[in-house]
Amino acid sequence: MDLERRLEAEQVYRAAVGPRADYYVPKFIGFDTYDSSRISWNWPAFFFTFPWLLYRRMFGYAAVYFLLVPIVAAILYVAVRLALPPELAPFFTLALVALIFYIAPPMYANAMYHTTIGDRIRKSTDGVASVEEQVRALESEKSTSVVALVAGVVLASASTGWSQYNRVTSRAQEQVADAIAHTGYIQADLEDFHRSHGGRWARNAQELGIFDFANGDFIETVEVKDGEIVVTFNTHTASWLRGKQLLLKPNVEADRYAWICDRDKSSVPRAFWPRTCAPRDVSVDVSEPTVTLSAAPPRVTFASGKASVPLSAKFKVTVDGDTLTALFGAQQDHKVEITFIDRLSRGAETDLAAQFVHSQAARADTKASHVGDRAFFRELGEDLVIDGRNHEVTHWQIGAGNCMFTMTLTAPLPSTNDNRDFMYDDEDQILHGIGCVR
Repeated sequence: MDLERRLEAEQVYRAAVGPRADYYVPKFIGFDTYDSSRISWNWPAFFFTFPWLLYRRMFGYAAVYFLLVPIVAAILYVAVRLALPPELAPFFTLALVALIFYIAPPMYANAMYHTTIGDRIRKSTDGVASVEEQVRALESEKSTSVVALVAGVVLASASTGWSQYNRVTSRAQEQVADAIAHTGYIQADLEDFHRSHGGRWARNAQELGIFDFANGDFIETVEVKDGEIVVTFNTHTASWLRGKQLLLKPNVEADRYAWICDRDKSSVPRAFWPRTCAPRDVSVDVSEPTVTLSAAPPRVTFASGKASVPLSAKFKVTVDGDTLTALFGAQQDHKVEITFIDRLSRGAETDLAAQFVHSQAARADTKASHVGDRAFFRELGEDLVIDGRNHEVTHWQIGAGNCMFTMTLTAPLPSTNDNRDFMYDDEDQILHGIGCVR
């Protein structure tokens, strides 16, 4: 490029770029002049990628960036989780997202802007011969957009706020679901008491023989009041849950027990009720409005009536001796097998099975979770090929009081929403609710 053409190109570029032309024009001339790498670095694009794209009127790039971030992040998370252990997946996903959306854009920002400006110049100066007329034509157009910048900041802020709200809500829902699952053994004891005392409910925990509650991570106190369970959340929960109460009350129909959430007596906001606490049947009796909880599904007995486990209606259950098999998923291709192993000594110690599970976990070089009189741990098995499709296998050993159980989940790969829902909701219900029938 000779000097005269270079000077003309600079005039045209300056008219098209507008603010900060002294920064961009030399780079653009270099892109045009030299057969060199188009990689450079743009600090505004690093710190404020989306607003910068809008301010520079690169609306197509901005739309792609805004829409692709959550989609690509979700795809990467699934891909990384399939390739790496679950505990490493969030770290590597974050690293890849940072590389793609926070490192690559500022490296190619100047090159993308050069392409955008080149297209704008060609469209605006088509048929215009002289450089002076081209400059006037470009100067008459907006080179930047403060309105788009402000709108983008508002949109990004709203999106971030909504995402943060969803994270807080999801966290609170998980904590409420965890607390509900931790009351599973109390629900079972209340149901047993109700059956054995001619339909009368226990007035308090002491009448049930419970003197020490397994509160879990998020529960401050648990109380039993005339057959109802009152859960008070502690300070380790989301701020909007602290000190709030959730009241679970029993509902018996045709000798089937379900636990319902009294929305008048529960101070936990409805927005933070998890999916397991979502309404199914709302009573029209305004004197006592209640909501049926899937968090406390009916209990299914197996092993000749020696054991029971809470399972929701989504499971297709069959029982063969001491083994319960539950199929679920849209294609009924996910399988849970729960086996009653043994009931240990009925002596003074009431957590022999939990002690045994801890010893088994130590032999497997892992640690068992311990809640109240129960312990459990999970380990991955070898993948299986069923009907030409890979399946992952997960095993649990469970000690509930003096009763031993094993559980195996066989689920197709890649991981499905049904599998994730099981790990998110059903696993806790089963682990905290399974037990021997007294």
